[in-house]
Amino acid sequence: MDLSSQKRIAADVLKCGITRVRITADGEAMKEVEEALTREDIRALVRKGLIKKIQMGIPGFRGYRKKEDLRIADSPITMAPANIDFRMPHRSMMTPAVTARAI
Repeated sequence: MDLSSQKRIAADVLKCGITRVRITADGEAMKEVEEALTREDIRALVRKGLIKKIQMGIPGFRGYRKKEDLRIADSPITMAPANIDFRMPHRSMMTPAVTARAI
């Protein structure tokens, strides 16, 4: 029941990744898929509809992330000129204070 070689060939035939290949076969059709070893056999199974390429959607977090970034960019905290040291600290704030050594 290992269909990894069939999926690999199907991915190459369908010009997609292995994760996008779905084999929708059961019973007699599954034996037919297992026996398919050549590209021509795989192409025939694709034409029959036993092997399909699934459509990948855009991840939902992209829209959320973009909306969140816009909200942060437009907030008064980042736009205030007084907070310039908050965004890019002054050099004296980045380096630790030099303390005198006891001799």
